[in-house]
Amino acid sequence: MTKFYFSIAIFLFLYGNIIAQSSPKNFKDNSINCSYNTLDGKLHGKYISWHKNGQKKSEGQFYKNNRIGTWKVWDNKGNLRCSRKYKNNFEYTSIIPKKTKDASIKLLNKYPYIPERNKDAYFDLFELEETKAIYSKKYISIILPQDNPILFSKSILELFVANRDSDDFKNYNIFDRFQAKKFEINSLKDLKLIAYKTTKEYVYDLERQIMEARVICISPILLDTITNTLYDDNWFYLENITPFLAKLPVENFDKKIDVQNISDIFFWKQYSDLEIKNLIYQNEDYKDLDSSVFTDPNKLAELSKDCEKNTLTEIENEHSLWIEFTKNRQK
Repeated sequence: MTKFYFSIAIFLFLYGNIIAQSSPKNFKDNSINCSYNTLDGKLHGKYISWHKNGQKKSEGQFYKNNRIGTWKVWDNKGNLRCSRKYKNNFEYTSIIPKKTKDASIKLLNKYPYIPERNKDAYFDLFELEETKAIYSKKYISIILPQDNPILFSKSILELFVANRDSDDFKNYNIFDRFQAKKFEINSLKDLKLIAYKTTKEYVYDLERQIMEARVICISPILLDTITNTLYDDNWFYLENITPFLAKLPVENFDKKIDVQNISDIFFWKQYSDLEIKNLIYQNEDYKDLDSSVFTDPNKLAELSKDCEKNTLTEIENEHSLWIEFTKNRQK
């Protein structure tokens, strides 16, 4: 915990300027060239990208951070290499390559996982096999209130405090020997939830032939509005607290997405975040964000300058892997 003096209003104002995104948007640098759309900070609408030589690389639609409808990718010679029809991020039908006995065609014709809500009202995650995870990258991300009001309700904070003595609600210093400790907050008096930090891991799963982004750990960022004390080092494993989050209902949500409780918000990626920092294990920079990120608007702006590229890079990495694992080109 750290004591700071700053204006929440200024912090949130700057945050609004950082993530404000018009529709459509274009991004181009020496590795990525794409056009995309957003809604409330989430990918939403048409997405197109191009190879360095100008050939179209990918085209498809997002609906609130979920792939939907037909997605296609081409190689840099203009050959259509993959076409899929998506229901959501987890379910798709392979159109190209077509069903074949040719073992060199590695893309799936039958999907091995369909999301199902369990008896405790949350969705079980697919059990990833380490040998099938052929690519991974981890980020620290920040979730802020402007486009995510559903995650900043008082009931969520009350849940953390009410269960602070539960083993499932142990929190950890995930950057220093994973030492467990009890949630240091025992009263919500004068506290304001101003943000979350998460560690998010992108994994390309060879069995399903998709890139999945999972939140591994989450840390609520709390400010004592009287003493200006900042509590920003309580990391929880999201999987441990998911059964508790599933007890917090969500009403009147978009009917196209099966969101019934707070745990579903994370499962279906129904939030916007800033993917700020790539984490490389055992690297000297493998450490938590400095507390000043939440108190110094200029530092937040500086750290956020690459968040757009980070997100688009992982989308394009997935498209490149679709091409790589389609051995027989479609003429």
